Amino acid sequence: MSIRPEIFEEIDKLLANNSLDFLSKIKLQYKLFSVILSDEGWYLDYELAVNDLAHMCSHQIHTNSEKLDEYMIRFYKKKLKDIILLFKKRLPERYTILKKAFSAHKKRNYELSIPVFF
Repeated sequence: MSIRPEIFEEIDKLLANNSLDFLSKIKLQYKLFSVILSDEGWYLDYELAVNDLAHMCSHQIHTNSEKLDEYMIRFYKKKLKDIILLFKKRLPERYTILKKAFSAHKKRNYELSIPVFF
């Protein structure tokens, strides 16, 4: 894991900026967190709590632990059924193959599932 410390410094500056209102700070934080998460191979979901992300990213920078990955895995495992239903609704023509890819992934057949997801 290699979160760029300069991004976390940007977040600290943002939080200290008293000229921005609360919603502007949240919006800018989400943009910065999306960079951090994509650097780590994750993608931002607007249901993720900013404070949780701030804590996880800070912990990651200072201890180089796996807490960010653990948090993100738990988060997306809880959402998986909803994600699959969303694909079924929005991508019905692709749903059959995506359903098989999710099944392969669940069975840890990653060499089958990951290329389909890409």
